[in-house]
Amino acid sequence: EATVWCNGQLITHHLGGFLPFTADISSNITTGENQLVVKVINTDNNQIPPGKNIKDLDFNLYGGIYRNVHHITTNPIYITDAVKVNKKNSGGILVNFDQINTSLAKGSIKVHLQNDSEKDTNVSLEISFEDSDHIKTVKISEVKKIEAFSDTTFIEQFDLKSPKLWSPENPNLYKCTVRVLQSDQLIDQLTINTGVRSIVLNEKGFFLNGKKRFINGTNRHQEYPYVGYAISDQANYRDAFKIKEAGFDFVRLSHYPHSESFMEACNELGLMTMNCIPGWQYFEEGAFVQNSFKDIRDLIHRDRNHPSVIFWENSLNESGMTPQYMEQANAIVREELPYKD
Repeated sequence: EATVWCNGQLITHHLGGFLPFTADISSNITTGENQLVVKVINTDNNQIPPGKNIKDLDFNLYGGIYRNVHHITTNPIYITDAVKVNKKNSGGILVNFDQINTSLAKGSIKVHLQNDSEKDTNVSLEISFEDSDHIKTVKISEVKKIEAFSDTTFIEQFDLKSPKLWSPENPNLYKCTVRVLQSDQLIDQLTINTGVRSIVLNEKGFFLNGKKRFINGTNRHQEYPYVGYAISDQANYRDAFKIKEAGFDFVRLSHYPHSESFMEACNELGLMTMNCIPGWQYFEEGAFVQNSFKDIRDLIHRDRNHPSVIFWENSLNESGMTPQYMEQANAIVREELPYKD
């Protein structure tokens, strides 16, 4: 659990220690010195997945702030944070290519904008995909009005000719940059790393970019001696590097979401992943289930643009899930990612 106060005023209360959250302090800060207080609790709580008491787990759960914290400032009109806005199949930047071959990749990009100003404003987007050879494909959107204190979503179709496909042998990445323009003036910009690849799992096997593939994988925990979970971005990269160096092409993220820096390392080094929600040998109806469903959405909102993610483990590991839970968990994934690949 984490509770955040700014200048003595409660900002937010968050449940869960593996997925990000945002505390908006815009209306609470003052000129000069400000005080930000974060209280973190790691006592047993059966309502928060994985739910099982620490003494009964076969892995450790550590307390404290152990991942990166960012101070983010924006203009009044900005690209949203997908986890914070929690919109189905939207929020932030969402890239999907669903017709893929070596000649052409066809897909779409969704960009969700928020206008926190008192004025209706006309904006447009400049969207670019840049490969490792610095070859850019650029598209300019139509101008669109965002009303005051409201949000809107741009949906743009996108084609990449002769795409550099992502695979463990050739982990090609694209820099996707979205620039928000108001009367040709830049008012916000966000760049993400993503990749283009097709994945199919059927009765004949697993296919990556149209080729049947045997997966050779391992599991990973985010724990180090002496420091527990509080490992650096470089240590996360080192883990991914050692897994790849050992001859694996796949890693299951047992039994919870791992850090964003580890996900970026898997993208860069060419490790396919099974991305897991928190869960281990525990199930309880009520608040636990609702918090688990929120974990599924938050995980997808955070990681959906990573080419390394080929499987979503939207289940509670070795737990007595009900059929109703499993049906709803799968329905959430289909809502968030209604794509064939």
